Amino acid sequence: MADRHAGTGHLVGRAEIEVEFTQDPDSHTWAYRIPSLHVTGVAESEAAAVELAQESIVYALESPEPGPGSTKKGYFSAKVSAPKHLVPG
Repeated sequence: MADRHAGTGHLVGRAEIEVEFTQDPDSHTWAYRIPSLHVTGVAESEAAAVELAQESIVYALESPEPGPGSTKKGYFSAKVSAPKHLVPG
């Protein structure tokens, strides 16, 4: 559902963004993952994880596109191998 924000004329809408929270029993930390934004993070408490997730969503949605010449790109090499017990033969 979209509407105009009062006084600004900007189009605003509402979306539900899935966030997953997981507690690590060994480190006693909370991890969060926002699949649609490809964002992950970790915090010392569940409340801190919720706050960081909210801030991450706002940052991702409000961040302007970088201007020409202001972005550097590079590539990392990575090798991914299946665990031996999953490799046939």
